Amino acid sequence: MASDQAGFFKDHPYILEAEALNKKHVDRREFHTAMEPVLQKMAQDKEFMMQVMERNFSDKGWLQMDWSDFNIPAFYVYENDDMIIKVHLFPAGPQGMQHYAAHAIHHHNNYILTTYAFFGSGYETFLFEKDPQVDASTLETNLRIRKHFHQKDWNPSRVDSWEPHIVFLPESLSATFLMWSPDQKRKTDKLRNNPILKPFKKELRHLIYKMGAGDKLGIARQKTYQFYVKDGQAYGVEESEYFAPSKAANGPEQKQYAMQMI
Repeated sequence: MASDQAGFFKDHPYILEAEALNKKHVDRREFHTAMEPVLQKMAQDKEFMMQVMERNFSDKGWLQMDWSDFNIPAFYVYENDDMIIKVHLFPAGPQGMQHYAAHAIHHHNNYILTTYAFFGSGYETFLFEKDPQVDASTLETNLRIRKHFHQKDWNPSRVDSWEPHIVFLPESLSATFLMWSPDQKRKTDKLRNNPILKPFKKELRHLIYKMGAGDKLGIARQKTYQFYVKDGQAYGVEESEYFAPSKAANGPEQKQYAMQMI
């Protein structure tokens, strides 16, 4: 999270309510269900939204954010080891074009996402069944649609951990209030943002994979696939390859785009 944004609202009634629900519901999906009305209250409270915007616009870390094509333009609200609360902004799709994807088909690894659409038209989404098998030689896979919805028809909505999905750009500029959380509480969660360990993240991952402890520690699988479709056939693509171009696309153009969106 940008600079010292993470704990700025920690004493706000909405965040205190979120923390109480976090402690009450060990099951993370129950926690997300309990948080749905809280996200709605946050989004519908214009005074709180103004506080969020003012806080971000006064934060040096956020103002100097190194935006890339990987980032969705966002306002930051709150973060701890168990949850991240943000506001995401989605631009309208190109005029006259329908089903223009914001990203290719992807999942969020072991994170659950609950989203409340509160401004604009909202977007359309397909959810696919989890864990599609990827052929090791051809990378072909068979994606099966589990749910097709528009945010106006399912709001708040949820994307489960490891659930492939695709988001299409909305008809008009849209905003969502959202919460991420790992799909389980793990004793190692506090290590995720440890400033001492962060420089050694790559080496620690290698050691964890070697020990076969990735799932237990909530680390993304060593070979994680995201997906795309070509000539009617779905294929897997390794996550590092999938995200590399968008992460590398950062500079004045991306920063200007993000600021214009906001």
